[in-house]
Amino acid sequence: MRVQAIGDAARERGDEVTARGAYLRAAKYLTLPLFLALATDRRSTADQRELYRAMNRLWTAAARRFGFTPVRIPYGRSHLPGWFLRPAGPVRPRRTNILNNGNDAQNVDLYAWGRRAAIERGWNALIFEGPGQGAMWFERGIPFRPDWEHVVTPIVAWLARRPDVDAKRIAIIGWSQGGELVARAAAREPRLAAVILDPGVTDLAATIPLPAELWDLIRDGRRDEANAQWAAIYPDLPEQTRLTFDKFVLPFGQPTFYDQMRALLAYDVRDEIPKIRRPTLVSQYELDDAVGGEGRQVYERLTVRRRRFVEFTRAEGAQYHCGPMAPQYRNEVFFDWLDEVVP
Repeated sequence: MRVQAIGDAARERGDEVTARGAYLRAAKYLTLPLFLALATDRRSTADQRELYRAMNRLWTAAARRFGFTPVRIPYGRSHLPGWFLRPAGPVRPRRTNILNNGNDAQNVDLYAWGRRAAIERGWNALIFEGPGQGAMWFERGIPFRPDWEHVVTPIVAWLARRPDVDAKRIAIIGWSQGGELVARAAAREPRLAAVILDPGVTDLAATIPLPAELWDLIRDGRRDEANAQWAAIYPDLPEQTRLTFDKFVLPFGQPTFYDQMRALLAYDVRDEIPKIRRPTLVSQYELDDAVGGEGRQVYERLTVRRRRFVEFTRAEGAQYHCGPMAPQYRNEVFFDWLDEVVP
């Protein structure tokens, strides 16, 4: 790859700044075919795994040159892979932000979506790959799970034992699908000091616009009829719709359309949201065609006293799902709020 070669040449001449920048760019470029590989059966599991490994090698080369520390967080009988970052200076207990990814992004994406902003503001930052994400999916084939507290709670416990973490000032940001995952975890993990749901999502199944009669078949357990109806509908869908659907459902690890939709029904946090007891910010994005206006619904279900709702708009250049053109502005909003509630 041309950009990787730039990094290799810079490394050979001792230019670590150019090397890390080139490796970072090269890793990001490889996330794009990896994103599409999730949506096509023309790429085997082995192909996807090798593509992930190529991307991750470049990300690791960049991350180590930034001084980020790879970590292994105990998780059942195994571990969650992650990266821990802390500001320069003496080791002391600091505020720490957990950056919880969503469905199809990678570690390199979180550099722009919160990692750098946290460090610049004196926070530690932790990113990790949970079930359905990164190495957990591409390397181990471990799918998403709805009870995300079983992912976040071990992370909080691991952080709380570190001498460079203030255990009373651990916040979490759930990005994209992570907004739903973190809502469930935050309702059941009391040690979090603050929560950001970016954006708010009440029910993953509700984001799939199926005909009402098809949802009835799914909820009634009529597997063969649901699969047959979907097989009749699917070929006539626009290509972009098919791609988006296939990519989204793959990391849930289910064999058929019916099983995929039944699995998604477990990702409903409407009854969990009122149980969140920590300061919570909920975002929403204008023209978000992934989850629409669910952020407002999440905010209205919150009962915690200290809460905030933010809608990012076209006028701010922050429209579309997760504001892809405005990560700096998004981070300013989030970390200014975190500085208020977790001083």
